[in-house]
Amino acid sequence: MPNGIVSIDWNLVVWSIVNFVVFFGLLTYFGWKPLLRMLEEREKRIAGDLAHAENEREAAAKARHEYEQRLRDAQAKVEEMLNQAQATAAQLREQQLRQTQEEAAAILARAEQAIARERDEALAQLRREVADLAVEVARRVIERDFGEEDQRRLAREFVEEIGATRHGT
Repeated sequence: MPNGIVSIDWNLVVWSIVNFVVFFGLLTYFGWKPLLRMLEEREKRIAGDLAHAENEREAAAKARHEYEQRLRDAQAKVEEMLNQAQATAAQLREQQLRQTQEEAAAILARAEQAIARERDEALAQLRREVADLAVEVARRVIERDFGEEDQRRLAREFVEEIGATRHGT
């Protein structure tokens, strides 16, 4: 050892450098390469997870789109069914109305026929009664010889009987 305050031991320096290089070589061979491999594997795993997450996001977006499309289709189908139901109801209403009108017309026609028949029967009855009364008056006139006063009284009675028959029937 030389006599100085600071002295450098070259032997120690050389062995320290050799130790450092050997330690660095060993660390590089045994530590650095596995560390790089681990970092690469982690990077690949993260990239795979990101790709998987992206695929899942796309699948979810596709599923949502399909769900929304099915929902729109279902709404359209419901609307179509409602429109068909309304159209069917309108047709049934119109059919019922036509049927009711036809039935009312048939009832009215039958009533008009019945009224006409009753009127014809009443007129026929009236004619028979008028004929019977006329025959009766003629018989009475023939049986007796009437004066002018008797003929007027007989005509009045005849008119009263016709009026009573008309109102009574």
